[in-house]
Amino acid sequence: MRGREPLRVRPPSFLSGQVPFTKEVLPLSSFFCGGLMDNRWVYIVEKKTGLYVGITADLENRMRQHGQRVPLYYKGPISKADALKRERTLKGWSRREKLELIAKASSREK
Repeated sequence: MRGREPLRVRPPSFLSGQVPFTKEVLPLSSFFCGGLMDNRWVYIVEKKTGLYVGITADLENRMRQHGQRVPLYYKGPISKADALKRERTLKGWSRREKLELIAKASSREK
């Protein structure tokens, strides 16, 4: 016997101005798991090849995957769209600019 189909809901009408509205019915899980209500983190870690910039929904797990305890820099939680914009911006920066950002962010934490 197959599992039950996921509960499906329509996106709230107030979102139609923010995201492209489709007549498609979305699974309820899309609002919480990879969907509209997701919170993302932008981070920078040091790798053998240099400074790595990425985004994730689970910062702690992603650091384990990188084999590091904490990132050098992180920002979040922010929306997926904002995280993608920030990641693209940081990837365009030079190493020097990224190191200045890391230094500024670490001085604010102290």
